[in-house]
Amino acid sequence: LTALPNELAVQAALLRGVDLSWNNLEAFPEALFLLVSMETLDLSHNRLAQLAASETKIARKAKPSSISAAYTIRLGGSGLIRLTKISLAFNRLKAFPKILAEMPALHTADLSGNPIPEIASSELNDAAALSSLGLGHREVGP
Repeated sequence: LTALPNELAVQAALLRGVDLSWNNLEAFPEALFLLVSMETLDLSHNRLAQLAASETKIARKAKPSSISAAYTIRLGGSGLIRLTKISLAFNRLKAFPKILAEMPALHTADLSGNPIPEIASSELNDAAALSSLGLGHREVGP
C-alpha cells in the first residue's frame, strides 16, 4: 500500500486495531484520524520520514472518555485520542514525533530502527501518559 482510502473510516469506523506494517506509506494516512475507536496502530516498516503534516488533526489533550465519536468527527478531530499503543519502528524518522505527546492515552510507542540521534527530556515530559518507549536498533551516523 502507498495510501489508505478515506472510505475505510466509513466502512470500519469501530476498528480497535490497525496493522499497516510492511507497506510503502510515506505519509501518515489521513483516514486513520476518523477511526474513533482505534487503540493500537502498527505503522512499522514503512517509509515515514515525519508525522508533522498530520499534527493539527490530533484532538489536543482531550480525555479519551470525554469525547464522543460524532463530536470528534464533526470537529475534524481525531480518533487517536484513544490510541494506547503505536509502532513506528523501522521507518525514516529522524526526530521524536511531537504528535505523540498530543495523544492523551498513548502509553507505548516503538520508535526502534529509526535514525533518531537524540530525544530531549522536554519532549518526553510532554508525553505524560507514555510509560514505554522503544528505541532499540537505531543506526545513527553520518
